[in-house]
Amino acid sequence: MVKNKGNASWSLPGGAVEKEETLDQAAIREAKEETGLDVKVQGIIAINECIFEKKQEHAIFFTFRAEVIGGRLELIRPHEISEIAWMDVDKAERSDPMIVMINGAFGSGKTSAAKMLQPLINNSMIYDPEEIGYMIRKLIPEEYREENERTDDFQDI
Repeated sequence: MVKNKGNASWSLPGGAVEKEETLDQAAIREAKEETGLDVKVQGIIAINECIFEKKQEHAIFFTFRAEVIGGRLELIRPHEISEIAWMDVDKAERSDPMIVMINGAFGSGKTSAAKMLQPLINNSMIYDPEEIGYMIRKLIPEEYREENERTDDFQDI
C-alpha cells in the first residue's frame, strides 16, 4: 500500500496507462515504480469510477489481483509518496471505504443524493454504473455490434 503526499489515507499503487501499454503492463510498471516490488498480474478484480470535480477529471480505476514475484519494498518516489507498507489483507480491507449503494427509479434523485453524501464521507468517490456503460459502449467496435445495437443508448448492447 502507498500513502501519497498530501493524502492521509492508504491506497493501492497505481497511475495512468502509458501510450501503447496494456492495463496489465501498466499495473506491473506502477507496482514497481511505487513500491520496488515485481508483480505477476492475475486478472482484474474490480472496476471503479471517480469524478474529481475540483480537477474536472473523470477516472476509471482497474484493480488487479497480483502476486509478488521479486524486488524489495522500497520508497522509490519520495517526491510523490510519503510512505509504503505491506499490509495483510484484513488490515487493508479495514482501511477500505464504506460502499453506499443508492437504488431507485430513473430520475428519482440518486445522483443528487450521492453528491450530497460524498463530502460527508472522507475519501469517498461516486461510482455511476451508467457512465461505465457509456465507456464500454465506446470501446466496442461497430463491426462487432448487431444492427439493433447501433444506437446511442448503452443499454442496447
